[in-house]
Amino acid sequence: MYLFDQLVYISAVVRRSKYCPATGVCEFVMFTCFSMVVSITIVCSTSYKKPNKTCELTFVRSAKYLLGYDSLPRQISSVDIDKDGYLDIIVANSGIDNIGILFGNAFGTFDDQITYPTGLQSYPVSVAIGNFNNDTLLDIVVANYRTNSIGVFINVGKKNFSSPIITSLGSSHPMALAVGYFNNDNYLDVAVVNYGTSTIVLLLGCNNGSFQIGLIYDLGYDSIPFSISVADLNNDTMLDVAVVNYGTSNLVILLANGNGSFISQTYSTQKNSHPSSVAIGDFNNDNRFDIAVTNSGTSNVGIFLGYGNGSFTSMISYSTGVNSQPDFILINDFDNDTKDDVIVIDSKNNNLLIMKGNGRGNFSIITTHSTGHNSDPTSIVIGDYDHDNKLDIAISNNATNNILILTKYNVFPTAMAISYSTNNGSKPLGVAVGDLNNDNFSDIIVTNNASSTVGIFMNLGNGTFANQIELNVGDYSSPDFVIVIDINNDKQLDIIVNDYRMYGVRIFFGYGNGSFTDANLFITSDRNAPVWITVLDLNYDTILDIIVAIRNSTNIGILFGSGNGKFKDVITQQIAADFYPVSIVVNDFNNDHILDIVASDIRKGGIAILMGYGNQSYGMPLIIPTYDDLPNSLVVGDLNNDHRLDIVYASISLSTVGIILGNGNGTFSNITIYSTGAGTWPQNVVLVDLNNDTQLDIAVANDYGYTISIFFGLGNGSFKQQITFPTGYTSRPQFVAFADFNNDLQLDFVASNKATHEILVNLIYFKSDFTYQTSYFTGSSPHPLSVAIGDFNNDNRSDIVVANSDNDNIQLLFEYDQGTFLNKPTYSTGLSSSPQFVMVANFNKDKQVDIAVINSQDGIIDVFLGYSNGTFDEPSIISTGSETLPKSIASGDFNHDNWTDIV
Repeated sequence: MYLFDQLVYISAVVRRSKYCPATGVCEFVMFTCFSMVVSITIVCSTSYKKPNKTCELTFVRSAKYLLGYDSLPRQISSVDIDKDGYLDIIVANSGIDNIGILFGNAFGTFDDQITYPTGLQSYPVSVAIGNFNNDTLLDIVVANYRTNSIGVFINVGKKNFSSPIITSLGSSHPMALAVGYFNNDNYLDVAVVNYGTSTIVLLLGCNNGSFQIGLIYDLGYDSIPFSISVADLNNDTMLDVAVVNYGTSNLVILLANGNGSFISQTYSTQKNSHPSSVAIGDFNNDNRFDIAVTNSGTSNVGIFLGYGNGSFTSMISYSTGVNSQPDFILINDFDNDTKDDVIVIDSKNNNLLIMKGNGRGNFSIITTHSTGHNSDPTSIVIGDYDHDNKLDIAISNNATNNILILTKYNVFPTAMAISYSTNNGSKPLGVAVGDLNNDNFSDIIVTNNASSTVGIFMNLGNGTFANQIELNVGDYSSPDFVIVIDINNDKQLDIIVNDYRMYGVRIFFGYGNGSFTDANLFITSDRNAPVWITVLDLNYDTILDIIVAIRNSTNIGILFGSGNGKFKDVITQQIAADFYPVSIVVNDFNNDHILDIVASDIRKGGIAILMGYGNQSYGMPLIIPTYDDLPNSLVVGDLNNDHRLDIVYASISLSTVGIILGNGNGTFSNITIYSTGAGTWPQNVVLVDLNNDTQLDIAVANDYGYTISIFFGLGNGSFKQQITFPTGYTSRPQFVAFADFNNDLQLDFVASNKATHEILVNLIYFKSDFTYQTSYFTGSSPHPLSVAIGDFNNDNRSDIVVANSDNDNIQLLFEYDQGTFLNKPTYSTGLSSSPQFVMVANFNKDKQVDIAVINSQDGIIDVFLGYSNGTFDEPSIISTGSETLPKSIASGDFNHDNWTDIV
């Protein structure tokens, strides 16, 4: 009977309410009540035949309190709002009626979110930043969709903000905001797009965070405006407005006329395109504003190029992918190439897209980065969040309740490789490029060492090539080096190769149509073959000369040109005693406007520099030792932008690339070494700007690495670690040359594969992505499953503890005041613990209330021992065993030892 009376008493104090602010709690209470009914029925039927009380279950309506519903972050903004030198992020949390601020810190991360309420059931959807009271501090304005208002949070300093100053907008349902000085009174104004009334409202600032309505512009029935952007679109010093109408699928331009009214222009975004976002930039570098929109219904980005007078071209569309849904757009020069890029959110596929601009109004997608499974991204902002002087991206993920930060953006090349046979047994070695038939497409020329021919591959105009045309060099000539240049000054490219058998060079004079004369022989030595060829005007007579490195000789040979493709007899110049050059470069290394010579020795190592006197004579050589590095290829260029020539060599002995920075006076710094990989045997090395950043990069063909290595230059004489392009297993590439083969304004390359008897054409295109990401939660659905009541801080007021299953924590609710709890600390129960049931008791006889919680997923009981001030110790852990999936917990003194036990 005692048990029955106790049960009846419990049932009497629980009352029904028709409102349920926390669904999980209601479901749990209803389940508990159902269980109680079952229990009471059993007790009634077995223990007592005629109760004198009715088991009536009713709920008393309590104060509505949000226990952390899904925050549903919508639009975000980024600015250093507390003036500490670090960018902060402000987010409109539509699901929990607040704005959240994540303050950036010195570590490149963000502090925990601080929230400010926007009002009950306000549903904030958009935020913007501005100084609305002219006090030097940035304030926050937010659009409250459901309460039809905007609220301004005045910055009072020290990371604190006032309660919102509300401006009502009737039944407007504000959707988007833009700030600016629209009436030139130096008080910041706000333009508001209203979804509910299909209007734009211009709110004129009063310099105190409040506004008065200056203008209401009707966009038309069913227009459903979605997004707004402002700029001076016609160069009259007045702010104009661009807005996209989702319902009527158009872009509306409102040009300010100076008296508070606007002149309207409308541009179609195509039928059923449903534009959802608009942004303004300069896409073709003409100093005129252009406009970009996301068309969510037709899966594209629309570009409107501006004429500078407020009018625009018809829309040019760029696909964002089949079945995509672009919903948000931002403009910025993301890769720092002085050309505006387009950053887009594809909410349907949970992707971020970066569309690279080429500065002429054209775009191509180079990055597709997932924002997370079912994340439903809604907006993006850009800033340098990790302090590395590179732009990063922050994304608000509506469905997963977080801000995703993407950092360490890298652009990297990739290639489409096509091979072309040089015929079996040909052994191609040297390779060069040039437009041999004047069709504005680069052709490829290769020396076939084993078949003693020159192979020509004519470009078909799209980056593909015709089959090889062969020119006979001479029986057993074994050419391995080639240069393409107009040697006889007839404006047609000629081909120069070395002839091992005849100890000279052969010249094929071009006709300009892809055909050539027979090979003309010019002897460079009476006993040894040339192994390297350089062409330039060595004696300043405006006629090109030929300089060769001679095999097994300490000399180089010089053929001075006499005009019309003819040459004088060879003269020799010794580099140094016991120095055997295999590669040579001629240039001015001491800035005296006189040509000097640099050569490398593969036998004993070293770089030799001979300073020219200007009369075809040279000073004593300066030898730079390379020790065990045996350089077999040389190239020179300004690697650190100091207007002084530097030297790069490749060495097969240690598989390295060496950098020697010049001092501009004929002396050089120490050697800096970059590895191409153990045993790779780098052969030919060239300098090229492959990634179009105006800095020289290094490319090298790796014989036994079966790769082409690229070292991207940083512009200060140092280089990034290599990236490699495979040339095929056992291919043994010897030389590499660069040209834009498909006229896409991007350099491509061709490699000669000695062992597989082919050339390999690599058409280059760039991709990019972020290498690091982190997320910050803005508040997620905790799914509370159990509650218990106790006085945890000894203030003689009841407090609540809640088990939040999906948040893996318990939350304490203290200091109930006017319908809310002022103090809400949480305690973790462990990753993926899924707490199911919570209870209170005094387990250690200290007269303080303790908490026990059962975790379903890990089978753990956490016991939190309480202190007198409402805080708790780290939990004591009790296992119930693996895979037990405990669901409920109770306590009592089951063994009569005066200690509280748990069941």
